[in-house]
Order: sequence, then C-alpha cells, then structure tokens
Amino acid sequence: MKKTYLVSIIGILIIIGAACTQEAPQETDKIIKKVEEAQPIKIGTLGPLTGDSSIVGEPIKHAVNMAIEEINSQGGINGRPIQIISEDAKCNGKDAASAAQKLINIDNVKLIIGGACSGETLAAAPIAEEHSVIMISPASTAPSITNAGDYIFRNMPSDAQGGTQMALEVIKKYKNVAIVSEQTDFSQGQKTIFNHEFQKLGGSIMVDEDFAKEAKDFRTILLKIKVAGPDAIIINAQSAATGGTFIKQLSELNLTYPLYGTMPLASQDALIIAGPAAEGMVIITTPDLNKNNKQTTDFLTRYRKIYGDPSYEIVVAAAYDNVYLLKEAIEAVGLDTDKIRDYLYDLRDYHGLIGTYGFDKNGDVENIKFVAKYVKNGEVVSTK
Repeated sequence: MKKTYLVSIIGILIIIGAACTQEAPQETDKIIKKVEEAQPIKIGTLGPLTGDSSIVGEPIKHAVNMAIEEINSQGGINGRPIQIISEDAKCNGKDAASAAQKLINIDNVKLIIGGACSGETLAAAPIAEEHSVIMISPASTAPSITNAGDYIFRNMPSDAQGGTQMALEVIKKYKNVAIVSEQTDFSQGQKTIFNHEFQKLGGSIMVDEDFAKEAKDFRTILLKIKVAGPDAIIINAQSAATGGTFIKQLSELNLTYPLYGTMPLASQDALIIAGPAAEGMVIITTPDLNKNNKQTTDFLTRYRKIYGDPSYEIVVAAAYDNVYLLKEAIEAVGLDTDKIRDYLYDLRDYHGLIGTYGFDKNGDVENIKFVAKYVKNGEVVSTK
C-alpha cells in the first residue's frame, strides 16, 4: 500500500511539474483540484473499542461502516468514496485526545463521528475546535458537552434533561434516596443534575457514593446503604457491567430496594448480569425507535443479520444517521467545515432513523428526549 501511495504521489508531482514547466499555473490548479476530487472523503470514528464500554463503541463503528458501504455502493458523495478511519478512545479522556490528534493531524480527517463516552467527547472537542473539525456524537450525554464548542454536535439528548427526568420520576414515590455514581464524566454530570433537581423538589440524598470506573466490588458501598436505610437507590453507572454487577451484589447481600437506573442499565448486557434482582427497576433512557418506519426496521434487520443484537438500538441508529447527516451537508455545501457547521445549525426537520430532529444553537439535539422505562420479565418496556 505504501508503495502504491508513493507511486501515486510521484505521478502527481510529475504532472504538476510538467504543468509548471509549460507556465500554466491555472492548469496546475485544475490538476490539483482533480487529484483532490479523486481522493476519498475521510470520516473518523472515535469511541471505546476495548474494555467494558466497547459494547457501545463497537456497534457505533459497525453502524457507521454500514452507512458508508451503502453510500459507496451508490457512487459515494458527489462521486467520491468515503473512507472510514476508526480509533479506540477506550472511554477515557487521555486516549480520546490522542485518538483525535491522530485522526486530525496524521490522517487529515475533517469529520468525526464520536466520541461515545462523554469523557471522550469532552477531551477530543478542544482539538476538533482548534482545527475546525466537525464532531457529531451519537451517544455522549454529559451536560457540559453543550458548551464544548461550535463544531461539536450530538444527536443524543443531554443529561441536563435526563437528570431532571430522573428526579421527577423518583420524587413521585420516594423522598429519601441513595445514589451511587461511576467516576466518569457521564455519571458525574448525571449526578450533579439529579441531586440539584431532586433536592429542589424536596428530596433528601441520604447516601452519595462514587465508585471507580469499571469497579467490580461494591460491598463496602452496599453496607453503607444498608446502615442508612434509604427508600430507594439510584444506580448511576457508565457501563452495563458496573451497573449490572452492583445489582447482582445487592441481591447477594439479600438487600432489597426500589431501583432506578441510568441509560446503560437499559441494555440486555446489564440485565443479564443483574439477574432477577433488576425486576421492576425504573430506567431513564432514550425513547423507542419507531418500528413503523420501514427505513428503521430495515436497518435493524440488516444490522442484526451481520452483527447480532446491538446493546442500544437508538445509539447504532443515531450513528447511522450521522453519516447520512454529513452526506446531506456535503452535497449541499461542499467540504468546507465552516459551511457544514452552519448547515447543521440550520437543520430543523431531519428525518432520520431515530426520529425527526435538528440541532439547537449549542449543537444539542432537539425533539429527542429521555423517558422512563421499566424492567418487566427481564426486558425493558415502555409501560409497567
């Protein structure tokens, strides 16, 4: 591949040199433009491809790849194929920053789908901003992403709304609660919003404990909860593994409380780990996809045929949407990222797999909101 690339570069230089020798700079510009137009449009993905959170990152990569393969099979964008370049950001800021630097400075990517974890997006955002690179996240929900930059978008709702929704659900039945939160940007952002809103509604936080990212042992925290005796527990986990393990260990200690969970607990991975102890849990998560939308059902059928069941249907659908959002923008305004940015800000009624939506002045999605769902017979359902 390196040899082919070198030969191509030499060929381009010979052509340009010949044009310059003939004193035709305008012809040189045309040749350079033609060469550029023959190159693929690069789209980077940035997300966790290893570790507990890979159950989010890998499906995002798969969905992006599906969309790119479809578009390329139909002639690409304005005749140019799309090339995907994927980087493992490992659900942490340090690796996300390194991944963003590589995508932008080495691979010359101007369009990134990601991050998945909020910490990834927050770490990569300043680098994208500095280089006028568009980033669209299909999964990051931390409230602070709202102010992450002018080139940063997401088609997943903010925890500013999700944390408020959680507080409204809990206060309906319980006033004295325990909350346990993973030490990640996602979980800490969710906790800040929930605690503020819940206390404003008259609730009391009896236990507020954090645990390390991808923790495996929660017995010390569980014993503190047992002593405090709250009415209910809010499980604010970053990953399905940590949330599911917390519930499993709760059951192993013969402790029974009404449970409330954040979005990662809506995955089958979490419920399998948790077992029967998760029954009846209320989860604040994203709405169901519209299964009456043929485009949506066709996508999910194709996805399952290739990769099996996704952990979060709406996340893979959002990632797929992001490729087509970029395609629409490029076809409308070209590859100038300032123009793509402005196009996305002006978007109000994009008809995607996850619904009809647009972006507000901060790049946050409009018209997609968190809702309450329930665990019933080992499944997450929309009604009790």
